[in-house]
Amino acid sequence: MRAQVLATAISAILLTGCMTNTVKTESTTVVNPDIGGGKILLYSTDGKFLDAANVGNLPDMVRFIDNQQLIVANEGEPTDDYSSDPEGSVSIIQLAKNKTVSEVTTLGFDNTSISN
Repeated sequence: MRAQVLATAISAILLTGCMTNTVKTESTTVVNPDIGGGKILLYSTDGKFLDAANVGNLPDMVRFIDNQQLIVANEGEPTDDYSSDPEGSVSIIQLAKNKTVSEVTTLGFDNTSISN
């Protein structure tokens, strides 16, 4: 029976000590780097913790693209006094067959131009 996965968005401040996944090649490549943002926690339907994905600041909406990928909208909202105003972004999480995180890509909006 294939395990189903639930995704939950949570602030990184609550997850100190959560380890990242690495893949070793000739040099070590971190495919789930801690970028100082939030985390998406993956659980089985029976509540067993499976893995965590490091994503952008204030992950909000999480959706499955298909059974191997999730997409996350990272709000990047400022604090009430605007002393901190993190950038918003979108993260794409690739899942391995065992439903652990295999890769995370976070895309910002730095060079994005919006025109009518």
